[in-house]
Amino acid sequence: MPPLLWNHPERESYYLPIHDCDRDFPKFTRAMGDLDILRNRGHMVLVVGQEHSGKTAMAHRCVAWVRDHLRPSEREVVLDLTTCLPAGRELSIDDRIVTVCDRLFDQLVAVEALRPERTEALRADRNVPSRIFPVLRDNLKSGLVLIILLPSVLELTNEVVRYAETLRSGRVLFVTESSWLEDEQFNNIKTRLAAMTPPVIVRIGKLGVGDVAKYITDRLHRHGDLGVYPKVEPAVTDLMETFSSIGMVQQHLHGTYEMLLDEGLNYDQTGLVTVDDVRRYLNEIAVVGSRTRP
Repeated sequence: MPPLLWNHPERESYYLPIHDCDRDFPKFTRAMGDLDILRNRGHMVLVVGQEHSGKTAMAHRCVAWVRDHLRPSEREVVLDLTTCLPAGRELSIDDRIVTVCDRLFDQLVAVEALRPERTEALRADRNVPSRIFPVLRDNLKSGLVLIILLPSVLELTNEVVRYAETLRSGRVLFVTESSWLEDEQFNNIKTRLAAMTPPVIVRIGKLGVGDVAKYITDRLHRHGDLGVYPKVEPAVTDLMETFSSIGMVQQHLHGTYEMLLDEGLNYDQTGLVTVDDVRRYLNEIAVVGSRTRP
């Protein structure tokens, strides 16, 4: 299933209110208000939740909301830096933020978001976040609102604080996500940024009762015009209610369907996915995983 992305409005109907994710979204919209804080001082959004709980979908939902509430004279520029850090290398917070700043400059130039007369002056500081982030508003073309999708933060408190401290530029929104969930860290962030505009923290909760059934029903019936999919026996839903996230449900249900398709399951109304099928799939991937471990 394609993810819910800010620049694919045709996918917005895919959104399902699961993982208690509608609880904190109104907090985000209230904090954004009429977007004057964003225009004047900039803002940061931190989406938190366990792995595969839909953090990226929520982050993109926040981006889409900002896009839809801009003035007619304004236009959003969304830059995706979520994958800009080198894979397989451990970087310090300083090096991570410097890399983000450097890649940000390249993307700003590529989309022609900067005032032409200011581009070369900024080039010399492209890897100095303290000299780039605070002056973005003054160097953006008129009417542009810059939304930056940052890489997931690792050291939650220090990294979020560093970004927030250097973001002193209106018309700029930082959006990031994290799987760290400790309340103590959130409180620490708020304390350290008490004199500034603290990040809006949007929390995604655990799977609730009925979430799995809602998800399976929606996904099996969404594309009925393309064909009929095998049904799922109720015991499958009961088993998957024990999973920790909707991403895990999606992954293992898809894997089970693929396994059965390879085995010749009838893809029509007579087909049925059973709880034994799911358990067999889970056993298979467990065996494969054990063979690949060093």
